[in-house]
Amino acid sequence: IEAYDISNIHGKYAYGSMVVLIDGMPAIDQYRIFKIKTVPESDDPRMMHETISRRLNHPEWTYPDVMVIDGGPTQLKAALIAWSQSEKAPSLKIVSLAKREEELYLSPHQKPIHLKSSSESLFQMLTHIRDEAHRFGIKHYRKAHRRKITKEQATD
Repeated sequence: IEAYDISNIHGKYAYGSMVVLIDGMPAIDQYRIFKIKTVPESDDPRMMHETISRRLNHPEWTYPDVMVIDGGPTQLKAALIAWSQSEKAPSLKIVSLAKREEELYLSPHQKPIHLKSSSESLFQMLTHIRDEAHRFGIKHYRKAHRRKITKEQATD
């Protein structure tokens, strides 16, 4: 399973994060950060599209069975479009998980599954990997932001 999240503040210091679970365990050596290059303003769906497109351009990385996108139907749709535009789109399932109500979207056009009332173990695993992608992305966002502030202070 791979999970993806976007971290930025008003479009600045924007990163897409990818975390990986293999047999339910974090594969930290396979975690990746994608510095957003093509989206200058805050636009999560476009940033997610870029992240998934760039990830799929790495066939040397093992493809997952499932990709979990942090967000709702809009982010899921962006990821599905990126997947459909990939020249060598692997066979896999892409779903999204919205934080507010812990809703699992299997399709941007269907009603979500409310995980809290669904399987406890599925809820725990999916929220864990989604939260890990968020943590990993925030870590890199903060690091970049600190570097910028330190550089600005040094030039004052």
